[in-house]
Amino acid sequence: MARRYRSIALFAFGLAAVAFAHPYLAALAEEKETATSPAKLDAKAVDAKAVDTKAVDTKAVDTKAVDTKAVDSKKLDPKVLTFFEKRIRPVLAEHCYDCHGEDEQEGGLRLDSRAGLISGGESFGRAVEPGKPDNSILINAINHRELTMPPEEKLTQDQIDDLTRWVQMGAPWPGIDADTLIATRKEKREITDEDRAWWSFQPITRPEVPLLSEDALTGNPIDAFIRSKLLEAGLQPSHQAGKRELIRRATFDLHGLPPTPEEVEEFVADERSDAYERLIDRLLASPHYGERWGRHWLDLVRYAQTNGYERDDEKPFAWRYRDYVIRAFNEDKPFSTFITEQLAGDELEEVTDDSVIATAFYRFGVWDDEPDDISQAVFDGYDDMLSTTSSAFLGLSIGCARCHEHKFDPITHEDYYRMLAFIRNVNYYLKPEGEQRNVVVVPLPGGGETLGVTERSNEPRPTHILMRGRVAMPGDEVQPGIPEVFCDPEMPTTPTISETRGGSDKSTGRRLALARWIASDENPLTARVLANRLWHFHFGRGIVTTPSDFGKTGIPPTHPELLDYLASELMDGNWQLKPLHKQIMMSATYRQSSRAENSQAVAADPDNQSLWRQNTHRLEAEAIRDAILAVSGQLNLEAGGRGFYPILPSQVIGSQSMPGRGWAHSDLREQNRRSIYVYSKRSLQLPLLEVFDVAGTEGSTAARARTTVAPQALTLLNSDFISKQADAFSQRLKAEAGPDPSAQIRRGYHLAVGRMPTDAEMEIARNYYERQLERFENASEGYHLVPGLPAALHKTFLDKCKPSDFFKDPMPDWSYHQGSWPGRGDGIHWVESERGPVAFSDRVALSDGTIRCQLMVDRNSQLATIVFRGKLDGDTWRGYELYFDPRNNRVKLQRVGNEVATLSEATVRLQPGHWHDIRITTAGPRIRAWLDNELLLDAIDEQPPLAGDRVGLRTGGAPLAFRDFLVKGKYQVVEITGNAFPVAEQRAMAAVTKLILNLNEFVYID
Repeated sequence: MARRYRSIALFAFGLAAVAFAHPYLAALAEEKETATSPAKLDAKAVDAKAVDTKAVDTKAVDTKAVDTKAVDSKKLDPKVLTFFEKRIRPVLAEHCYDCHGEDEQEGGLRLDSRAGLISGGESFGRAVEPGKPDNSILINAINHRELTMPPEEKLTQDQIDDLTRWVQMGAPWPGIDADTLIATRKEKREITDEDRAWWSFQPITRPEVPLLSEDALTGNPIDAFIRSKLLEAGLQPSHQAGKRELIRRATFDLHGLPPTPEEVEEFVADERSDAYERLIDRLLASPHYGERWGRHWLDLVRYAQTNGYERDDEKPFAWRYRDYVIRAFNEDKPFSTFITEQLAGDELEEVTDDSVIATAFYRFGVWDDEPDDISQAVFDGYDDMLSTTSSAFLGLSIGCARCHEHKFDPITHEDYYRMLAFIRNVNYYLKPEGEQRNVVVVPLPGGGETLGVTERSNEPRPTHILMRGRVAMPGDEVQPGIPEVFCDPEMPTTPTISETRGGSDKSTGRRLALARWIASDENPLTARVLANRLWHFHFGRGIVTTPSDFGKTGIPPTHPELLDYLASELMDGNWQLKPLHKQIMMSATYRQSSRAENSQAVAADPDNQSLWRQNTHRLEAEAIRDAILAVSGQLNLEAGGRGFYPILPSQVIGSQSMPGRGWAHSDLREQNRRSIYVYSKRSLQLPLLEVFDVAGTEGSTAARARTTVAPQALTLLNSDFISKQADAFSQRLKAEAGPDPSAQIRRGYHLAVGRMPTDAEMEIARNYYERQLERFENASEGYHLVPGLPAALHKTFLDKCKPSDFFKDPMPDWSYHQGSWPGRGDGIHWVESERGPVAFSDRVALSDGTIRCQLMVDRNSQLATIVFRGKLDGDTWRGYELYFDPRNNRVKLQRVGNEVATLSEATVRLQPGHWHDIRITTAGPRIRAWLDNELLLDAIDEQPPLAGDRVGLRTGGAPLAFRDFLVKGKYQVVEITGNAFPVAEQRAMAAVTKLILNLNEFVYID
């Protein structure tokens, strides 16, 4: 199968014989956006040496006797017939018919007949020019010049010579005349009235609101549409949710944050008839609304701040677009304006900072800075722009028609390229360096710069249909136009293109024409798609459950009249979203309970297609993280800017091919900002967000996955982030509820889920607290030195690291040093295991004396050492160390200086998870070490001892636990400690808060 797919691409490339001297390829070569001129097929380049007739094998037939003029298929010379049957047909059958025979015709090409060879593939030139092997694509392909056919393995030279000779003879084919064959090429698809009759292509008309009986009326037309369907099915709606459920539901829907206990109690106590309406108005007026709903839009436009691929470099000023989106939602900018600014903000009559920033919409695609074929990469970039535009705004997969007619929707191959012509003049994204920077980074009218769109000139570049989507196979030139299915058969498909160029003298105005059509009331898709997206995020499922596919592979609407009503409301309301939000959320349908208590409805409609109840749905990844920060009291609500860099586990940093490249460090306050402001790097994801199905950045995401997998629970129980937030949560509870554990638990429930715990929940939580308290009171635990970074780092990241970054949770009275990280010539630096990062105690100095401690290694430990007589030497250090190598069951006493010298070594096995007693004595040149009270090493350093007195630890690969770390000198004994342990009560309450954060009720919305 792989061979067949390759066959399509390669042979389609070859059958573009018309491209030998096509002016389109010459035009492509002139584009400044390409680093190299596109591939051309030069007829002169075809090697003619293979046509030497003397090279033809004559074992089966004397080719000298073959009359090259005998090409009439009805009157073939018998010798020609024999030559064909023995030397030609078997080769074609064995190597070509699988993909280009009777059963399959990849690319519309059939090679089991002379007519197929002469006709060629879909809309392409001939595969064979009889009598002219130099001009025959078949001969070009079998010689593996521009083309490589067969793709797996080249034919033998004898086979190539035979086929070349055969074409030179006129490609005779015995048995049937070429004139009687019917070519297998497909005709162009005609758009029919039936195609135009598809529901989503019909004009939007405001439907009549269903008439209901008095007892079913709510005053909200949305309920009339929903309840009329319920009545038809013999079902009743659920009762209204409680006020605590409603405020939690509404606050998460509009803000992505939990309501505070004070907000909950105020709403519950508010007896006014318009209390709920006031709540909705307050939530819509908050700046948090834009942060919540802007995130939904960023999913659709594949927002990321980097390019992807190995280097994954930054897209400069990409964050301005994110802030623009948030601002637009908060200002309730008409969505028609929002569309127009993103597609053509630089072509408007009045160009503003926002309208220029908005054009970064085109720039968020994945970009390869080293493509195999630059000319093809250019059109891959255009395809990304067009596919995202059609998916996000129109809910159509127009990109599927790039290589051929759309397989399901009435979108022709020509439609795709007519749509592409609107954006064809946009400059290709280039690495923003030197003069190329002006292609990607554009000035703002108010000052400053932003990521944005530029065009080469106000003269449009030609757009040609590309056969099979390949640049080297241009067909007819097309003009910009909307798909035929949206047009009356008698009307033109090209909208009016204004002569006004707005703020740019290098613009064609075509994008503005496209934007105005997409944002117009006459377009039947945009308003429907947008209204459905709002419904989707309020109910967890759209009226059309395939929100970016309103075509024939999508699922038709469950309530088509309601969808058209919402779309009409949107357009009649000046395309503003907040009024439609309010109408949806004020409906009784939205305010229903989510409880599945109606057994009749459960049996009749288990999937709740008719919305007889509200849907329960899990919070998105960002809302889960933000909610955790909110209830722990650590959430920083600072808005905007380039974004912050959360601390990533060393395993995540190390997963990059160039670890740490393009990442940086942010302080703790910055790291506690809302998740929408996380620096969005394609190759690095925050594990908490990734495990809870954060949107991918490779393409448009209309509906996120909602998996339920074990790593989600493990992350909420064991991750560093959760542990720190649980500890902060417990401290908040003590500060706000006082010392009584029961009062703290009640406050914890109130903060996390907006209610008090039941008696049963209270008993469970209190019993768990008591067990944990006993455990921590009796615990004899050690301090931990934990690696913070992987063993390899890119220079750009390494240079930004502070010494304390090399270990997690820096301890008081300790100083940290990065050690030696030699480079290997490609920007990657590897830690030198013999002198890597070290932590020195600042509480003690020792030259001669005794060191005693207990150490516990992890099962993943790569090394564990005690450093003594240490001395700093720039970023690294000198001294002695007792070096345990758990993986190889070895221990070494080493002197670390300009060179690392092993003074003594032994075989030893450290048991993971077990405390081991270590003792080291130093007296002048003699050094001895004991393990579990047994002498392990005894060495005398023949060289002068190094002048140092620092004592410290090193670890690699995993945490190193230590306790009872005593250093005894001539006049004093000092204990070295780490971070202070929280009191047992606080640790026990932190264990309880972890459980509260793991409640289903915390991460699910009723």
